[in-house]
Amino acid sequence: MKKTLLKNIALVLISSMLTATLVVGGTVAYLQDTDSDVNVMTVGNVYIEQNEYERVVENGAYKVENGSYVLKEFSQAKPLYPATELDANGNPYNHGAGNWDTTTVDMSQVGSQGLQKVFTSKNAQDKIVTVKNTGKSDAYVRTWIALEDPFTEGRIGVNVGNKDYYTQTSWTTVEIDGVQYSVSCFTYKEALKPGEVSTPSLFQVYLNYKATNEDMELLGNSYEILAFSQAVQTAGFADAATALTTAFGSDHPWKNTVIVAADNEAELLNALASGKDVILNTDIVEINETEFNGNEASVTLAGTGDDNYGYLAFVPEKGEDAKVENLTVTGTGFVEVGHYGVGGGDYEINNLVLKNMSATLGVRDGANYVAPVFCHYGNAVMKDCVMTGATGTKAGYTAYDAGFVNGTHTTINGGEYGKIYLWSQAHVTIYDAEIDTIDSAAITTKNLGKLTIGAGTHVGTINLVPGTYTPALVIEDDATVDAIVYKGVTYTQAQWLSANP
Repeated sequence: MKKTLLKNIALVLISSMLTATLVVGGTVAYLQDTDSDVNVMTVGNVYIEQNEYERVVENGAYKVENGSYVLKEFSQAKPLYPATELDANGNPYNHGAGNWDTTTVDMSQVGSQGLQKVFTSKNAQDKIVTVKNTGKSDAYVRTWIALEDPFTEGRIGVNVGNKDYYTQTSWTTVEIDGVQYSVSCFTYKEALKPGEVSTPSLFQVYLNYKATNEDMELLGNSYEILAFSQAVQTAGFADAATALTTAFGSDHPWKNTVIVAADNEAELLNALASGKDVILNTDIVEINETEFNGNEASVTLAGTGDDNYGYLAFVPEKGEDAKVENLTVTGTGFVEVGHYGVGGGDYEINNLVLKNMSATLGVRDGANYVAPVFCHYGNAVMKDCVMTGATGTKAGYTAYDAGFVNGTHTTINGGEYGKIYLWSQAHVTIYDAEIDTIDSAAITTKNLGKLTIGAGTHVGTINLVPGTYTPALVIEDDATVDAIVYKGVTYTQAQWLSANP
């Protein structure tokens, strides 16, 4: 069954549910699949979709063409029995799913590679999971599979993909939302090119013939399989494992994570209040609280860079003050405190972490084209924030970790920043912070804008874009700036202070 592609995200998730009423003693069970609107997560402006297939059955037998079993999209409500198959001596195979079938599945019929073997038992249900690169860039991909497994002895079996194409982690027992699962990760070894389809990670699932009614009671009324596919750009990485671990970490994707959909502020607040990480399945979420505490959790934004910006805004009522703190934001999108046109108050922004985000919103400032990940309106004091590693999705626009717009007043106390952009009428004062680069548009001496590098701050480079007025740049004692570039000339801090006392 083809899953709906969530194009909003630069990281992506699939959660597919197999629901069954499982009774062994002669009673038929049914295997059903329920769609999820969120099926994949990507980073780096790549796009994928996850698909599921099964073999075609005609007149009670699997259909064969050109020596291969024929595939179709996965369908619901297939009967599920313990997969008992007898060997030549009349005894069940130890794993219960029979021998390897002499007829294979040629994966080329769905654009994939290789021939896949299947078990002879007709009770081994097909669940063929693949990933297609639907974008324009090469991508590294991996798929996590989680099988509900409450048993002390093995009762759930699988037929997984061809290991010539994958590296697979060992099955590990984990708890997800209070339920025990066996989890494994399948990393596609080579880059998946545009239009290509990976070989399957999962192929078949079966119940061992030893399963009893008591075993089924442990499952209750449903049996669940989770699959989560992730993709990242290949540029800048030596191999798939390095790229995917850098982008997503090494933990399974269901760890303390919930999905919030449909423009729902209440769901987001409730999840973060309980310390859960959130994947946003929506374009825009506006939070109207005057005090917001993320409880050290994270939110993954889901922008595409087209009409979907992946926008998270903290927007109190006009003129009201607000506090935003203790939150990490990742993914593709734009974070804003205050709202243009609504009016800004005085904001406290503490421990807001924006790492390796991909900017979606492009803004023109005179001759400059900028794409900031973060901005605020009104007056803000930012304490111990980290904003680094921004990339962009909009061609021709320079990505920035933070942008401070006209009319804003910002005091930065501590923290780490990669690249900052200042509009010409922004006032920014920085203390005790580490900053790679500041690009400033014509800061003026007419009290329209000002940049102060305060004590304890280190800046790598300040680029002052030439304007009508002399730049209003103040460097205080105990502050360090490695280089200042103005009108094509690079100055050391001492040279600048000597020429511009």
